[in-house]
Amino acid sequence: MFTRPGYPLVRLFWELIHGDTIPDEDIADGKWDADMKNARVTEKNVALMSQVLNKMKILVSNEEGIRFDDQRNYQERDLRRLRNSPTFKFFEFGADSFYEFVNENNETLSIIDHYRGKYGYNIRYPHLPCLRKKPPSRDRNRMFLFPLEVCSLLIDPVRFTGYVSQQLKEQMIQYTTLTAEQRKLVLQNIIGQNPIGDCPPIVDNTDRLLPPPRVVYGNSDFLDSDHLGEWKAVAHEPVRTVLEEAIYKRNRDAKAPKLKKRLLGSILRVGSPMNDTVAFEIDDTCYHNLMRATEEAGQPVCWANREMGQAVIHSSTEYLQGRDLPGVTMDWMTSLSQDTDSYKEAEDEVIVPIVFMIFQIRFTTLNCERPDFQNDYNLFKWMTDNEVGVFTQGILYKTFNSIGLSPAPFIGGNSHRVPLL
Repeated sequence: MFTRPGYPLVRLFWELIHGDTIPDEDIADGKWDADMKNARVTEKNVALMSQVLNKMKILVSNEEGIRFDDQRNYQERDLRRLRNSPTFKFFEFGADSFYEFVNENNETLSIIDHYRGKYGYNIRYPHLPCLRKKPPSRDRNRMFLFPLEVCSLLIDPVRFTGYVSQQLKEQMIQYTTLTAEQRKLVLQNIIGQNPIGDCPPIVDNTDRLLPPPRVVYGNSDFLDSDHLGEWKAVAHEPVRTVLEEAIYKRNRDAKAPKLKKRLLGSILRVGSPMNDTVAFEIDDTCYHNLMRATEEAGQPVCWANREMGQAVIHSSTEYLQGRDLPGVTMDWMTSLSQDTDSYKEAEDEVIVPIVFMIFQIRFTTLNCERPDFQNDYNLFKWMTDNEVGVFTQGILYKTFNSIGLSPAPFIGGNSHRVPLL
């Protein structure tokens, strides 16, 4: 529903009270004017009008108001004159126009007297409540009152976002819905104006089927020669290799020898702070599967028994918020970089410690339920990046324990990346 430019609020108030609109062709009839003079508003009327006008901008035309000519014909407001009228945002309804105040000349006047003397306008509906403008924060007791009849809706049509009563909704549906018989007449009229026989003839075109494209996926390519539209991508291994330059430790000196990085894994189990203990265990087989897949992708790792597929677990510990001190865990992470040369398989290697932080619960979810808990992931990520200098990878406990012999979803996924340093 759209508001009408310059729509008088008195007219809108009358329509809300009576539950019906005043047609434009009947607006000149003075009956609604007489009804408004005799009407007395109720708290329900004021509450409904307040919902409609909530936070809406109102135009004020003190010199205009509601006017009738000598023949008692209603005079529409001149929209061109309203265009430059001041506006204010509706705050609440206040006293009626019999309200008295003291002006700058220390005279006691009513709102009726004020408008008659200053603007030459006689208030037609003094019993209606005035609209109150929100007072400034420095003077909350200051009163700004405008009679309802000198106020209008916005000059520019805007989409109505205020309150719509149930009765008004029913009327909108009634006036905008066609019955089955009406729809039939409309369709018959359209068909009568555009007979089907007058349609242009169907055009025959000779088309050709484009050759199927050759799709390259991973280390292979395949062709949908049968036009099935199914590429069967799951049957073709995607690329899971580490970039050549990522295997070596970065060095700003171009002449320095290239040292190959070899990952040395450790495990930190982080329990839920809602429990008293770190009440979960991890499957070491899943850790070995992960490290094997990492090396197959091109990133060397430290092995305890390469033939058996068992990677080194350099160290393992646990942490529980509220029970353990973060500083103790930080000291443990610092110790991971000490005495690692024994894991080298060649002199041109550098051992890079990495900590797999296995979380029992996702802390972003936990913080929504219990904001008093701190986010352990953020804590340890900041600690390792800024204080210790150890690489980390956070994994949920359920995800970690589901890593199989071919951890394709884990290696290639976005949410569970293999640490390719």
